[in-house]
Amino acid sequence: MGRRMILVALDESPEVRALTAAARASEAKVKAIGRKAWPMLYLAGEFGLARAPNRQDQTNPFVVDNFNYRNLGLALGLRWEPDLFARPADVRQAEAEHKALIGRLAACRDKVELDAARAFAQARRNARLLEAARRSLAAAKSWLRLSQENWDTGFGDAYRLLRAYRSYFELRSASVEREYELNISLAELARVMGDAGRYLDWVERGKVVLD
Repeated sequence: MGRRMILVALDESPEVRALTAAARASEAKVKAIGRKAWPMLYLAGEFGLARAPNRQDQTNPFVVDNFNYRNLGLALGLRWEPDLFARPADVRQAEAEHKALIGRLAACRDKVELDAARAFAQARRNARLLEAARRSLAAAKSWLRLSQENWDTGFGDAYRLLRAYRSYFELRSASVEREYELNISLAELARVMGDAGRYLDWVERGKVVLD
């Protein structure tokens, strides 16, 4: 579950998305500049045929006839950018920029993954502490009930009853504090995962799996 939440955080992070898009654009730029460094050879051909009845066929090559003709042509071309010697420097610059973006993307992904792992671990820790506090509160409540019943029947001890009350209210306060800390950590986990609305969904359902 923790790994899945980390992957969601990486997918939803706006910083990771922006740097990923920038890295892809940079990679395309490197390829485009690299292609311009090489000459472009192209071959073009043309064939045309037209026949119109009742018209005299012109055999004179200097006379243009738009109704009777048979043309065949072939062209070979070469295109090369004039800044031939400056192109390798442009390629190196584009490659350096792309490499820098890749480094920033890796660092950003590491940070998001670390933040998500920490938020998940903190939320899971607070969830376990709250569970333990609630178990202790339930035990203190049972002790208080038993002490109160013993006191009401005349077999109880005032000191033990006061200790039971003190333990119950201390653990009740601790339970409320643990619940508050869990809510804070869940809100942070939702933020790191890229959608604060997840916290509202968790609160509405009243349950989130953190194991």
